[in-house]
Amino acid sequence: MTPKSAYAVHSIEDNGSGCNIEPGKGVFLIGFGESEIGPHMANDHRYYIRAGAHTLPANHFIVEAIHARRGLRTPLLSHLVRVKPGNSGVIQLGIVALNAAAAINVSIKIDAPPKILHSNFEEKLSLQIPIICEKFPLFFDIYEYENTFGRQKILPPFEINLTYSDMANRTYQQSFEVDIARQLGPNIIWGNGYDRIEKELRNIASAIEK
Repeated sequence: MTPKSAYAVHSIEDNGSGCNIEPGKGVFLIGFGESEIGPHMANDHRYYIRAGAHTLPANHFIVEAIHARRGLRTPLLSHLVRVKPGNSGVIQLGIVALNAAAAINVSIKIDAPPKILHSNFEEKLSLQIPIICEKFPLFFDIYEYENTFGRQKILPPFEINLTYSDMANRTYQQSFEVDIARQLGPNIIWGNGYDRIEKELRNIASAIEK
């Protein structure tokens, strides 16, 4: 069978348990689990399907459908940047799944990231995430604006590299250029609202009252 798939073999003999197996003979049970890498070609270079108690040759339509099913199980990841919910002074980088296939053991490497919130990060940021899927995207803080009221900061693009596997243990690699200024627009310093302006005004009002 090509490509090879996982299977289990179990032998049964009649040891007086009433299995009705002739002496000196046995029965072998071969079980195949659901495959992530089908269709599988038999030694005669043909494809077969199970129909009830029978094994029948698979037609072209079925083989193509199984190929398409494999493609749907290939993880597709992408990235996005956003203002952190509840804190418009922080920018987050997100790694999100574009389909229902889960990405396993995702390695994320960022070369020369912008001002990282935690100063103990090395020059190259490296993360290892067990799984990223539709229900479990990844978002993390990458940039914090300095308190330069009304002054726009220049945010240089940087590259992010992903390495991950699928359920069949196939490995994938992707690279993206992250351009915060271009993806969030020219007015990103104020995030989604005027919370920083309001904070500055409250500080001014408090100082006047004193």
